Amino acid sequence: MIAENIKMTIFSKDYLGLTEDFKVNPNSCGNADYYERYLKEQALIDQDNGLCVTHVFVRLNPSNQVDKIIGYITLSASSLNIRDNKDDFGNFPAIKIEYIAIDIHFERRGIGTKLLNHTIFVAEALRRNYIGIAYIVVCADLDAVGLYTKYGFEKCASEKRSNAPYNINMILELA
Repeated sequence: MIAENIKMTIFSKDYLGLTEDFKVNPNSCGNADYYERYLKEQALIDQDNGLCVTHVFVRLNPSNQVDKIIGYITLSASSLNIRDNKDDFGNFPAIKIEYIAIDIHFERRGIGTKLLNHTIFVAEALRRNYIGIAYIVVCADLDAVGLYTKYGFEKCASEKRSNAPYNINMILELA
């Protein structure tokens, strides 16, 4: 677990200079360069266009100034179509985890867990106070399936493995 002074905040242009130092371990992720480039080049554009919001975990130095991005999670609105072999039960509102990445120097220190906790908190706050949210959905990297499973995410029954061998669709039903 991490014991440093950290906080969660919304990614903004104020943090853009810190993205050059954000490195994802290529041994932990099938597409580390993509996650690094997304934060540096695309996250603010997507956010400004209303497509998603990127939440960053940042480290604060002794002067209480942000000096490092240690992880991020990008969330968007989505829906989940639920059906079985005979019936279509309809579309249900969801939050989608678009991207999640941890800096190489902060792996295995509980940051992924904190990012998922934050996502569940956001979903529950929206659900209780603003809009209907029934699920959290993610197209999980195969290396991350264990983490999502610990949180109660399940593989989609209709998983067609269209993204194989890199990802698997998973869902978490909110109580």
